Amino acid sequence: MKDYITIDGTRVPMTNSMRELGKMGKEVRRRARISLKARGKVVTGNLYNSIRYEQGVANNEKSLNLRFSFPGADYWQFVDEGVKGALSSAKAPRSPFRFGSGTGPKGRLRGSIDKWVVKKGIAPRGGGGQFASRKSMVYAITRSVYQTGIRPSYFFTNAYDRTLKQYSPKLEKAVGDDIENAISTLLNGGSV
Repeated sequence: MKDYITIDGTRVPMTNSMRELGKMGKEVRRRARISLKARGKVVTGNLYNSIRYEQGVANNEKSLNLRFSFPGADYWQFVDEGVKGALSSAKAPRSPFRFGSGTGPKGRLRGSIDKWVVKKGIAPRGGGGQFASRKSMVYAITRSVYQTGIRPSYFFTNAYDRTLKQYSPKLEKAVGDDIENAISTLLNGGSV
């Protein structure tokens, strides 16, 4: 990835800026992981381990980028922002996602809940204390989740917002230092 921007045809190295972006990316990832653990959202570790970030300069060489991705955990937004239920949006009233909207993948909820029940080691019991079938328990949980939704955790949103607030002044200073170094070098007859 490039670590320079272009100003009037001159390449300006963004060394300090890249260093601060890297620190910010690591901090967002660290805080998001802590938040997932604290909220009891780590079952398989798939989402926890998939949090990645990339830093660099945009293709137009005029802006810095810090991108986050969750390879293998395409459901991360549902965990972060929650999902409104088909019958009630009380758990996630501000979520852009809703069960029964017809836009999401079909049939994955029951399979995912079945895997979750196995990983959690939940043993279903009937009214008389006898073990019930896992299939009927999975059906009941799936139905409840579908109807009432999933509460948001904001594991990523809060981590990103807090880190951005903390690192913005440092990043601004780093960008200023990089541009100042480039101007100083150019004024003294050197090349950047």
